[in-house]
This record gives sequence, structure tokens and C-alpha cells, in this order.
Amino acid sequence: RGRPADLKDVARDLAHAILATENRFDLEDFSEKSRTSLAALTACRPVEVVRYLQLSFFDKELGLNKRLDALQAMVDGAYELAGRGRLAENEDMPDGTAKALLGVGSTRSRKLLDTSDTKVLERTRRWGYRRTALQPSSPNLFAQHAASLFFFPLLRGIVEHWAPLQKRHPHHATVLRARAVHALAGFLDCAS
Repeated sequence: RGRPADLKDVARDLAHAILATENRFDLEDFSEKSRTSLAALTACRPVEVVRYLQLSFFDKELGLNKRLDALQAMVDGAYELAGRGRLAENEDMPDGTAKALLGVGSTRSRKLLDTSDTKVLERTRRWGYRRTALQPSSPNLFAQHAASLFFFPLLRGIVEHWAPLQKRHPHHATVLRARAVHALAGFLDCAS
């Protein structure tokens, strides 16, 4: 996140290196670190990185996990650009979203469901004054890239490349389609 001067020139190659790296030495939290670094790179240089990630998602030779990593990096980068932080850290999600995205049995979703009552109490105004100061809103940097860079190119890719992808990987087609629709929904959520 230091944003070096030559990041624009090496962003695509760096994204390729992060996406292609495998955990050959069983490093702890490797997948989480690679996912967050790819999302941070997406947020820092969206124009270069998102185009590469979309091409990678429809690449004929890429495996299911790498495709899903590329798609998740676009979603996490969109949430960072929108000023909402990473999706997994966003505690203001409604109950249905928490169940759908984080899993019903996960401890994270239980924490979200348990803290919903306290969130309501914290935001409730009592006796005509607010107990905590309003937090300044951050500008939504994602809005300028939402349609032209994230949403419509992915939608166009789904329409154009779905038949060959489904023929090549018929057992992964349902998972990929569901995750792609989820990513499109996330892009719409970030744009608003």
C-alpha cells in the first residue's frame, strides 16, 4: 500500500505473480495474505489489475481456485475503493447477507448476528442528542469505475465466454456462475 512510483507499470505483472504463486512450503495464512495483497493491489491500481483479473477469470487453463481468487480480489478491491473496507471486516451487513456470504455455521456470521442488537442500540438517538460524533464520510472512489471497468466487462465476458467455459469445465460451471453473479451484485452494492 506504499504506492511506489512504478506501480502503474508493474501492477499487471505483480497481479499475475500473486495469482500464480502456490503455497509449496505450507506457509501459515498464505491464501489469506495472497488474497488481501491482490485486493490491495486492485484497490491501488484498478484499471490495470481488474482487466487482468477479468481475463484470468475466463482463461481456459486456469483452475477453479485461481478463478475464484481473481473474482474475489475484484470484489474485495471494489469494497476497498468504495470506502467500506474488506467485505469480511464489514460488520454492517444485514443478517441475510451474512448468512449467504459468510456461511450460516461460521463464527463470523454468528458474531454478526449477535452484535446486530448492540449496533441498533449504539445508533439509536436518545433524548435528542447523539452520544458519539458522526464519522466523516469518505468519498466513493469505486463509483467512477463501477460500470466501465468492473460491472459491464465482467457481464460481457460471462455472455461471450460462458459456453466454451461450460464445455471445458462442466462440473465447475454452477459454482463459477453463482460466484460471478455474486460479484456483480457486490459491484452494484459498492456503486451505490
